[in-house]
Parts: sequence; C-alpha cells; structure tokens
Amino acid sequence: MKKSLLLSIVASTMIMAGGDIAPVVETAAPVAADNSGFYLGLGAASLRLGWDNFEGTDTDSRYSVYGISLLGGYQFNQYVALEGRYVANVQDWMDEDFDTTGYSLFVKPMYPVNDVFSVYGLLGYGHLKFDGDGDSESDSGFQWGIGASAAVTDNISAFVDYTRLWDDNEFDGEDMDDGGDFVFDVITVGLTYKF
Repeated sequence: MKKSLLLSIVASTMIMAGGDIAPVVETAAPVAADNSGFYLGLGAASLRLGWDNFEGTDTDSRYSVYGISLLGGYQFNQYVALEGRYVANVQDWMDEDFDTTGYSLFVKPMYPVNDVFSVYGLLGYGHLKFDGDGDSESDSGFQWGIGASAAVTDNISAFVDYTRLWDDNEFDGEDMDDGGDFVFDVITVGLTYKF
C-alpha cells in the first residue's frame, strides 16, 4: 500500500510538472545614457540695462541693444553642468560709443523633461564692465538665470534663456539710490555643440 501511494505521488508530480522547462534568462539592468562631456555654444543676445523704480517712481527705465554670447562648459550628467559665459554688445547704446562686456561662471542644474526637451537654471558669479567716453566702470557679484533647451541632433541643441547679471542699488562703488536699483539682464537664443 505504501509503495503504491508513493508511486502515485511521484507519477502525479511528474504529470503536473509536464513539458520542457525553459532555462532562466537573466536580463541586464537598463544603463542610463552617458550625458557627460564638453560643449560650446554661440547665441544672439538682447542686452538690457536700466533702473527699477526710476527716480523713486513705480516706472522702470530700460535701454536695449543687440549683442553676442559665447559659452562653454562641461556636463557631468543629465542633471548638472558647469558653464562659463561671455557677453558683449555689438550695437551702440543710445548711439554712443559705449561697450559692455560680461563674464560669468555658472553651476547649471538641469531637468530633462523628455529625450528632447530640458529646462535649467543658472546660479553663479560674474563680472560686468562698461567702457565709454574715456571712462570705465566694473563690478562683480551674484548672477542667475533660467532657460530651456531642445535637442536638434545627437550633438546639437537649441536654447533660449534669461540671465540677470546685475541687480543692486550700487555699481562700482557708486550709489544708484536716486535711480532705484541698477539692473542689467540678457535674453539669449542660440545653439550648443556637444563633443
């Protein structure tokens, strides 16, 4: 009796196991794309300078000219890069022979919305200089910005951003209280190439 019970258990187990048993195939964990590398960029810029609350009123006074922006950086991963920028006017301010140059170094936190589009911030420190009529003024301080970029190809991206290069009631030791805060900002549209 015990033998027949044991044989029926073994037989039923073999019947239930049935067919061929496929070997277990291990799948590799997905590997994130390597987004690191150096990049260079060139942009057309709109440089704006002026005063908030001009002469104690609620009005803002702004002057704009066209300029050029050069940038280069290193992207550590898809979320952060370190970027240097240079900006200069190519059009005269108010028909005056007056040159503006800015140098900036930014930490660039980024958020990839999808495979093509990303948004970013710019946080850093920079130097701003004005030359004209035999006079030169310059100052350095905190700078910030926001922007967005879209991949055109694997190596080329288009971007647009806004940077605030100065916002204070003093510049080069000169008090701007009568004119409110002195403001200098830049809107840039351009392309970057990643190596």
